[in-house]
Amino acid sequence: MGKKIIGVYQIRNIINEKVYIGSSLNIDERFKKHKQTLRRNKHHNIHLQRAWNKYGESNFIFEVLIVLKKKNKLLKTEQNYIDNSDKKYNIAETATATYDYKHTKSTKKKISEFAKSRTGSKNPFYGKKVTEEMKRKARITLGDKLTGKNNPFYGKKHSKKTLKLLSKKLIGRKMPKSFLEKQSGNERGAKKYIIQYANGKECEIYNLKKFCALNELDYRAVIDHRYNKKSYKGMNFISILS
Repeated sequence: MGKKIIGVYQIRNIINEKVYIGSSLNIDERFKKHKQTLRRNKHHNIHLQRAWNKYGESNFIFEVLIVLKKKNKLLKTEQNYIDNSDKKYNIAETATATYDYKHTKSTKKKISEFAKSRTGSKNPFYGKKVTEEMKRKARITLGDKLTGKNNPFYGKKHSKKTLKLLSKKLIGRKMPKSFLEKQSGNERGAKKYIIQYANGKECEIYNLKKFCALNELDYRAVIDHRYNKKSYKGMNFISILS
């Protein structure tokens, strides 16, 4: 069993940047419970559930905001994040210690009845589906929305302890394609590209974003074409691990 992470977290909608802020004595376990209830359309926060149903699971990111040593400052820290967030799904404006609280049988029954009333055709997302076109447009536009001052982590830094904990969690884990694509403009980067031209020639580059800028190419369009395995202006971009 790994060490439990005590701290404050958020569930962020990468489409509109709204967040659900919470705290836990075991963030990993709390993330699992959130995902379970959201996937079953039984989450206690109706605003977050509706957004999850509307935008789809792939457009939500689970993030650790801060790691704490003890729980005595947990609620105060969570409250600070809630107070300083302009766009949030949280219904309650005051942080409460749910980790020391147990629902009564009566409350559990009411929660269960409410969940059952939102199944099947009563589900607001019933019969709807996120199309490939919607996903494609999100991939193209999100890059600009999450850069510079638009990034919620802009100007902030993780502590050494937080970095160490996050590093341990990543050991042995395969990075998702979306993460690797974000490294394409990083010269340290874990990624390089082979460009195949229409005349059969090839070349290697290590900074796709800079290559596009120097050659007056649309970087997002290149990424989109590469993702869909299509050529862009007579060029095929093949990404490989360096």
